[in-house]
Amino acid sequence: MDARFKIRAAKKSDLNEIVKILVGEFAKPPYNEKWGKKEASNKIKEYFKFCKFFVAEINREIAGFIIASSYYHVTKKLWIYELVVSEKFQGRGIGKALIDAAINHFKKEKITGVRLIASKKARAFKFYKKLNFKETDFVELEKQL
Repeated sequence: MDARFKIRAAKKSDLNEIVKILVGEFAKPPYNEKWGKKEASNKIKEYFKFCKFFVAEINREIAGFIIASSYYHVTKKLWIYELVVSEKFQGRGIGKALIDAAINHFKKEKITGVRLIASKKARAFKFYKKLNFKETDFVELEKQL
């Protein structure tokens, strides 16, 4: 398989492939999330309203995607909602290239940093640390209803 990939802005026609990747990757540990296709599709459609999407493509197959937008937290920052690369394509620099594409897109908005949430149990956590992301003092809290 050709290891080269290209990054491009996502199109609405990429929705089904993006949903397939999200459902497949989040079903695996440590997340073990059982997304239905309809629920995942609704989530992605909501993001399309206010976020920028980029996809990584290898031989016309979507290998991964990033969903991001800018927001204010004293200064303007980039928030990464989702960064997902299919397991079979991981380790090829796709995740870093997707982050770089989002950063480059939002640089015109004068962003001063990038924020995201990651599970310490996920392989992605080590990936982010390698890219010099630092843990903050903020902790995600949750209450079941």
